[in-house]
Amino acid sequence: MKSILHQSLDRTGTDSVKWDGLDRWFRLKDDVLPLWVADIDIRTAPSISEALAARAATGEFGYTLFSRDAQAAVSSWYERRHKLKVDANHVLFSNGVVPGLTHIVRGVDGRRGRDRHPIARLSAVP
Repeated sequence: MKSILHQSLDRTGTDSVKWDGLDRWFRLKDDVLPLWVADIDIRTAPSISEALAARAATGEFGYTLFSRDAQAAVSSWYERRHKLKVDANHVLFSNGVVPGLTHIVRGVDGRRGRDRHPIARLSAVP
């Protein structure tokens, strides 16, 4: 069986912004190749699909916190992969790359007030 990285995935006709939005959103023709960074055309890993299905089966769709287990997993990954110790409490959630970068800039921008942004508060922790 091919790795999910080598399986073909045609997302046209699925209301994909990247593919179906070329004309509708961007007024571009089909001969344009959208080279997006965050919207890649690979299948989701089965373990992720299974975890999402299990969560959906609970019927609970309310807002949740970024779990301590997730924070610990990210911290552990950095230590295993990069030999870098990251305090799990410093691992924060962002709903996207651009909002994450915005939070970082606001967090380190002294003109906005360090006490307003969680990242700025965390960076001040010894």
